[in-house]
This record gives sequence, structure tokens and C-alpha cells, in this order.
Amino acid sequence: MGWAPAYATLEQGRQYLQVPADNQADDAWLMDLLASASRAVDATCNRQFGWAAATRTYPGSDAVPLTTGEAGWLLGTTDITELLGATVSVGGLVLDASAYAGYPRNNVADGRPFTGLLLAAAPTADVAITTTWGWLAVPPQVTSATLLQMSRWHVRRQSPYGTAGTPGDGSEMRLLARLDPDVATLLVGLVRPRDPQ
Repeated sequence: MGWAPAYATLEQGRQYLQVPADNQADDAWLMDLLASASRAVDATCNRQFGWAAATRTYPGSDAVPLTTGEAGWLLGTTDITELLGATVSVGGLVLDASAYAGYPRNNVADGRPFTGLLLAAAPTADVAITTTWGWLAVPPQVTSATLLQMSRWHVRRQSPYGTAGTPGDGSEMRLLARLDPDVATLLVGLVRPRDPQ
């Protein structure tokens, strides 16, 4: 899985739309829709659900002391898949694994990535972290949201002037330039607050 994958397969998309097995004329277009819907999910959640190994650097001055009664300095980061085997350095000096921990502590045990690094001491320089970033498994609701948004855009192809339904029976609905409201509902609990920058 790459860092920015599609969160549903072509086969899932075809099944969701009930496209007959022998009709593959739109497969390339459906793949584009799935990729676009996946990036729309990313934008809504302010995170990606793929994973990749990389080194990322954060300003040490961004770390703040914890006020929850627990000692340490919290540095907000991109989603961290795991810290086992990670390398963390401050100003080029590699820290011992006992000098940092993932935060919130139980996230990985709960199937979610860490969203920060808890440091034993205030960092005096940039903090470099080499590890695996992101989510090892795409949550089922992300796949469902991707398929739902893809189907909405697929319907738009046959909808005159951006409407769906029939005016005569009162089912006409304007297809607005935003995500399907049910997509947002599916993603509740996975949206990460934006950094205050």
C-alpha cells in the first residue's frame, strides 16, 4: 500500500455500482473517481490512511508541557504508525527509546496511530523522527465513505445540470459542490483537528 492509496478497489467500486462483470468500458474512469474520492476523504479527515516509512522533522519549540498530571513535553506530529524500531533525535543527537513515547499512549493498542510524541525533556532543537507514518489498515468506514462519494460523482455523469431525481415525483436533489453529507457522517471520529497555523 502506498502513502496515498485509493481506499477501495476497482472491484469494490464495480460491485457498489452494480456494474455487470462484462462491462469494463468505464474501468479507467472509475479508478479516477475512486482516487479522487479517496483524496476527498483525506481532505475531510485532515489525514491519510495509507502508510510509508520516512524521516520527518519538527521544530522543538512546538513542544508543549503536558498539563494532565503526566510529566513530559508533547510534540504534535503527523500520524505515527508505530515507534518500535524508530529513531528519534534532537539536534542530531539520537535519543534513547526511554526518552520518548507515542501519544496518546493507548492509540496503537486501539488500532489507531499516535498523533504526537511525548518527550521526557523539553527539546532544545529540531526533532527528527524516522519511523513508519500513517495507518497500517484502512478503517472500514473510510472504504464505505470512498465508495459512497464515488457513486455520487458517478451519478452526476447522467444528471442534467447537476440534479438527481425526478421533479415530477418530488425527488429532485441538487448535487452541490461538496461531499455527500452521509460521507461526513461515516467519517465522524476519524477527523483530525487542523493544526492552528
